[in-house]
Amino acid sequence: MLHLYDFLAVQPLSREEQKALVYSQAAASAEGWIRGRRSRRPKAFAAKRKSLQGRADLRALTQPDPTKGRGSPKNSRRKTAAIKKDKKILYLCSLIFLHNITLTIMYQTLLYYKYAHLEDAEEMAPKHLEFCKDLGILGRIIIANEGLNGTISGTPEQCQAYMDYVESDPRLKGIHWKIDEVEELSFVKMHVRYKAEIVNSGLYDSVDPTKETGKHLQPAEFKALKDQEDVVVIDMRSNYEHKLGRFKGAITMDIDNFREFPEKIKEMDHLKDKKVLTYCTGGIKCEKASAYLIQQGFQDVYQLHGGIINYGKEVGGEDFEGDCYVFDGRVHVPVNTVNPSVISRCYNCGKKTTRMVNCCNSHCNDHIVQCESCSQEMAGACSVQCKASDFARPYNEKGFYRKQLCED
Repeated sequence: MLHLYDFLAVQPLSREEQKALVYSQAAASAEGWIRGRRSRRPKAFAAKRKSLQGRADLRALTQPDPTKGRGSPKNSRRKTAAIKKDKKILYLCSLIFLHNITLTIMYQTLLYYKYAHLEDAEEMAPKHLEFCKDLGILGRIIIANEGLNGTISGTPEQCQAYMDYVESDPRLKGIHWKIDEVEELSFVKMHVRYKAEIVNSGLYDSVDPTKETGKHLQPAEFKALKDQEDVVVIDMRSNYEHKLGRFKGAITMDIDNFREFPEKIKEMDHLKDKKVLTYCTGGIKCEKASAYLIQQGFQDVYQLHGGIINYGKEVGGEDFEGDCYVFDGRVHVPVNTVNPSVISRCYNCGKKTTRMVNCCNSHCNDHIVQCESCSQEMAGACSVQCKASDFARPYNEKGFYRKQLCED
């Protein structure tokens, strides 16, 4: 029989397949234990044999009466009780086995990026995709001449093999891998695409993060600086991201994607003499944003190393209000374990909730905050118009329609 852990290392399973495999192994383990227990039963009767008068009495106790099809009433009752007891033991053993093993059936989701000069990026993409598919991981990866950006999900063994593979390229050594333990795979497919930029900004001709970028602050340093008087904190993410969660007191920009950032920053000329602390989900946007701010005359620019995700891991996410939007099937994750709060409100009724969905209308597909009751009432739509649209997809209670997300 293929061992459970070996099987998971070879092929990722859905949660339902995991449960079926675990239950079968739990039952096999418990039944094996019970067979061993039954083989030891004669020893339990050893003390009683001496007190019994005659072999006939002993036979009546331990064996069915050959003259009766179902055995003597006394023997039948004992066998029924033993079977019931064995079933209880089997059930308890299965629960114990499941409790122990489900703690180990975990996947990992890796968030990472690396700015590096990859002249052969277009040729790398199909080879990278082939390796990922052979390995069995799922995710979304962008390869460009300026570097690599991705989020992938798999078993710990698969993820480690992938990290080893990527860092075997000297140009990609030193990646800061942000690793989350998850119960389910965060993707349903594997995509590797070649693009002009690893994060779409429109600045690839004018900004090179390998040459110039803001000063990197470790989470503890960011935490110590962010509330000082001469400091401003700027969120480099889009509307749907910072509406779900942001640092307390941070300046947010009214942008629908990162391409709008260069134009929006013109409204912040009055901050050029301040210490500017930038942050985003994992750090990739801040590499370009901080470099661009320096080009535009901002004097003292910093960026949160590893982004919000790393801040949550290193210092508990203190003063980050709400949840952090992520670009995979989880949609959002909590990062604050120190002073957590909810700031996002339902798009329809205004109730506080962290539930992030995208509209069921495929021609809208807006990312909105929507509570469960409104989601049910609106059948997953953000408005009455979208609900009545011919392009409205069947209601999905998770509010996630598997449209490929990408960090713009």
